[in-house]
Amino acid sequence: MVSKYSNVTPSAGAEIRRESQAQQNKSSGALTSWVSVFMAAAAGAAMANNYVMHPVLPDVADSLGVSISATGILAGATQAGYLLGIIFLVPLGDIFNLKKVIIIQQITLSMVLLLSALSPSFVMLASALFLVGLMSSSSLQISSLGFRASPAGSRGATMGAIMAGISSGIVLSRIVSGALSEQYGWRIMLATLAAMTALIAIISLKALPSWGSDERASDSYWGLIKSLPDIFIKHASLRASVVAGCCWFFVFSILWVSLSVYLANEFSLSSTGIGLFGFAGLAGVLVTRPAGALADRIGSKRVILYSFAVIILGVVSLAVGNSNLWLLGLGVVLFDMGVFAAQVANQTRVLDANPDARNRTLSVYMCFYYGAGALGSSAGSYFLSIFGWIGVCAIAGFVALFGFIFTLKCIGSRQ
Repeated sequence: MVSKYSNVTPSAGAEIRRESQAQQNKSSGALTSWVSVFMAAAAGAAMANNYVMHPVLPDVADSLGVSISATGILAGATQAGYLLGIIFLVPLGDIFNLKKVIIIQQITLSMVLLLSALSPSFVMLASALFLVGLMSSSSLQISSLGFRASPAGSRGATMGAIMAGISSGIVLSRIVSGALSEQYGWRIMLATLAAMTALIAIISLKALPSWGSDERASDSYWGLIKSLPDIFIKHASLRASVVAGCCWFFVFSILWVSLSVYLANEFSLSSTGIGLFGFAGLAGVLVTRPAGALADRIGSKRVILYSFAVIILGVVSLAVGNSNLWLLGLGVVLFDMGVFAAQVANQTRVLDANPDARNRTLSVYMCFYYGAGALGSSAGSYFLSIFGWIGVCAIAGFVALFGFIFTLKCIGSRQ
């Protein structure tokens, strides 16, 4: 007998039955406007935990008696954990009750955040933060649940709302954690986040819609994981989404890393001044829900195409305004708006690509996506030192233009 995890061809009938069951189970948690807002906040809070340590690394170094350079391991530990969570935890939503998976991850996240706060040594803190990143992948589980539980005509809008929450969580995480740590210390900050996460888990018991089987899955867990390469190979739409997503997240990452160094060197801005440019990035949050609604009306591929055009305009503004802070700020607003809008549309497209394996499809996509981001982040400072700011903008513009042309070619095709 062939396992259903090796045969990843979508089964429309199975998906229709699941969606019909979800409509019948509205009493267990309907996707109302309030629930959508809560899901956005819960996803944002989960994602924020990957970034809360960034502003407090010097304090951690002093507290634990390690060098400031060594604390970079702490930031890397959460990112490594998150990536492994994408691979090994997100697929579980395809075979287990997704609500229960989310709540278990939230409870565990609360526990490991508290463990982080109580860690007496650097090694223990790094290990605990790795688990924090692992459990923070519940943000993607929530995205999948929101998509599945929404009517077909409003899935893009729901994804836009949840993406707005995730994006806000990333931007605000550094501000909130820095303020709490400055006032009370980094351990109290982590303990506060642990308590907040526990509260979110309690609310989730009542608020989240139930989706999926409550019965124990008969197929093996490793069969689930082994199906991931097959999903990538068999779905042209997913591969197209991967190419497009990798293009703009590479651009996003290389520009942000390079911009931070450029602003410090050329304009002598402090870390606070550079941080203010992050607020310009909040403009991207404002377009996520409208972008999702637009994807519902005109299709994800067209929204992605328009988003690439906005990203290119942003890169041009960054290059032309290399000596003008206002033009640089405008460039940040434009390319952030383009990236956030494109991600909403593309994630909607990814989740619709393979109805029988939505979580695994999302897992495959996000692995490539974060890989491209890591490559851009790693290359940013190096390319800036070799080619200068204009050279970095030229590289980013070329990649964005490639993404635009690729997406234009995909329109009208089955990809």
